[in-house]
Amino acid sequence: MLLTNQSSFKIARRHLKRFSIMPVLLFLVIVGAGASFILYSDQVKGTFKDFIYDGSALLLSLMEKPFNSVRGYQQNFKHHLFLQKKAHLFEKMISQLEAYKHKAQSLEMRNRELRDLLSLQGDGGEPFITAQCFGQNAFLNTQSLFIHAGHRSGIKRFDVVLSEGTLIGQVDRVGGKTSRVLLINDSRSRIPIVCGKSQQEGVLYGDLDGNLTLSFVKTPGALQEGEMLFSSGVDGYFPRGKPLGTVSKIKGEKVFIDPLVDFKNLHYVQIQKSHGGEVQ
Repeated sequence: MLLTNQSSFKIARRHLKRFSIMPVLLFLVIVGAGASFILYSDQVKGTFKDFIYDGSALLLSLMEKPFNSVRGYQQNFKHHLFLQKKAHLFEKMISQLEAYKHKAQSLEMRNRELRDLLSLQGDGGEPFITAQCFGQNAFLNTQSLFIHAGHRSGIKRFDVVLSEGTLIGQVDRVGGKTSRVLLINDSRSRIPIVCGKSQQEGVLYGDLDGNLTLSFVKTPGALQEGEMLFSSGVDGYFPRGKPLGTVSKIKGEKVFIDPLVDFKNLHYVQIQKSHGGEVQ
């Protein structure tokens, strides 16, 4: 037991000596660090400055990215506003162009109507009466229209009716202020014709559907598609040389004709004051 106590005392004594040396060693380290700082102060300062500089540059770099993103978003937003203003400007220009287009179409229609109204004289000095037409879309089984002119305006039955020089029909019935026109595509219409190129003669017929066909042609094979048809005048009711339509298709003995005018969109017509007698 006594031996054990002595051993413990020796160990404790050894540790106390070690702890008594620690302050000395710490003092020596501090003195050495101070001496090193004094001796190498410029180098330490440079290292410290480099650390501060590199750290600031890194911080600036990290802060610059959000600013650049915000600046990019701002520029994109300004560009979007610019494009939006341009789009509104283009929409306004398109609207104006549409208005000009509609105005031009209206003026073109008025010009055509005025041109029709001014067409008071026909070929050979034959007198014309220009009249407004209506009712061409109201008939189902007949191809007819009405005009605002009757016997008070000098209109007579079988007067020839034209649209800008194209033969479109004949006066069928006459009232005081209005008259009815039988169009060339009516099933009761029969007009002798002569073809412009082949000089073939025939008779132009209308049908119940408002189509035009050519019959009594001596040599249908001599006809050409697109060939113009003119009134021959051999019947004495229609003047010679008025255009009627063009050959659209030839199927054997049957010849189909396209009219030169749209009968559903007529506004003004000219009534020629020359006619024959009663149609047989």
